[in-house]
Amino acid sequence: MVLAPGWKRAAAATALAACIAAAASAQQPWTDDPVVAGQTPIRAVHLQEIIQRIDALRAGRGLPEATYADRPRPRGGVRADVISGAISALAAVYRADGLAPPTYGRVASGEPIRAATLNALRAAIVDRERLPPARPSTVAGRIIDARHEQVVLWNARVELGDRHVITRRDGRYRFDRVSGPVTLAVDAGGYVGQSRQVFVQRDLDLDFVLQREGTAFPEGSGAMSLTFIDNDGTTLFDGITDAGQAQADCPASRPGTVHRFDVRFIDGRSSFVDVDPELGDHAEAMRHATGMGRALGRVPTVLRAGVQSVCLHNDGTEAANFAYPAAGRIYYYLPGRDANDLAPITLHEGTHVALDPHHRHTPEWRAAVGADGNHISDYGTGSEDLAESFPAWFLVRYNPEHIADWAKRAVLLTIPNRLAYLEAQGFDMSPYAPTGSLMVTPGPIYAKRRGDPQPF
Repeated sequence: MVLAPGWKRAAAATALAACIAAAASAQQPWTDDPVVAGQTPIRAVHLQEIIQRIDALRAGRGLPEATYADRPRPRGGVRADVISGAISALAAVYRADGLAPPTYGRVASGEPIRAATLNALRAAIVDRERLPPARPSTVAGRIIDARHEQVVLWNARVELGDRHVITRRDGRYRFDRVSGPVTLAVDAGGYVGQSRQVFVQRDLDLDFVLQREGTAFPEGSGAMSLTFIDNDGTTLFDGITDAGQAQADCPASRPGTVHRFDVRFIDGRSSFVDVDPELGDHAEAMRHATGMGRALGRVPTVLRAGVQSVCLHNDGTEAANFAYPAAGRIYYYLPGRDANDLAPITLHEGTHVALDPHHRHTPEWRAAVGADGNHISDYGTGSEDLAESFPAWFLVRYNPEHIADWAKRAVLLTIPNRLAYLEAQGFDMSPYAPTGSLMVTPGPIYAKRRGDPQPF
């Protein structure tokens, strides 16, 4: 289809002319007004006037021309299904104006048209004709999370025709110079999209309330990527002892002789660390094991108590990091890392070892998962659910200064029932104390759509 230059202006002028025509027709009297039951015969001219004025209303709103079962003829009879078509055509006008269509009582094909129905339909038409012609106006509002009316969505995309805006931290959008029938559509990562058709004739304040769907942190950017452990350098690590060489599956794909070290903690617990010989000589292995001991000492006691051993290896052909809960063992691919920095990821792997066997399959945990209906991240589903949820709870409750406020709100609104479950367990979280709240505060959530950068 080829459009001539200025077609938008022409279309707008046509719609405006139709609005003016509809307003002018509102000044014209109806034939036989009112129609009196038992006295006024229903004639074709009554239906012709109704259809003419409905068509003018529809044209003024950019609606397509209505079809009727049989348009009344000046000298012909009047069929009841013509008024049924008129009622349907006028209902579209009301919906375009954002209103619920009126009801008119029973109208059945083959039955006489009732005077009350005709009068009610006339009144409904006049009500819409009183609407002033559309003028360029502003449409603005907020995008709101359905679970909390004071939490708004930042980075939501709002479209109006060929225009779009991205909401900022205040969750607001705005379009200027809008008139007539338009459709607004909202797309926000982690939420069910929504669209509305409205007829704009004056400035309009229109909020969208979106339901959470999917995950708080899509594309695998889950709790692990947000986790930052900081307790002012405090660690419960108390020392290390060389346990000599041992035979072990470190890495699991290449069992053999390893450097083994016992690491002790202030609370009397201990674990051992196996170091793959390919990571260096004895002195280098001691350095790696000491760093791992310090990292373990910074992990909450409830997790550390379940970690019996750690393997630091140099085999990049297998999964880089994984846990073996049955043996209380964690495997880490070390090259490119400092073992001192493994505390954050140990929140995840340590949850697999220490908590999965005792909590992941309980009816209470499953009930919490079902009640939330969502996951904290794309990665945090199935067997990874608890291991992603625990670090998120840890951040919000025990390390709140190291999670952005928007991310905190996302956690609290996405998995509230999981958080309540973890909170109720009475875990030994030493050396940490609870400094964060599980209460949702007003403010924005970053609604990350796929492909968008993280605002960290």
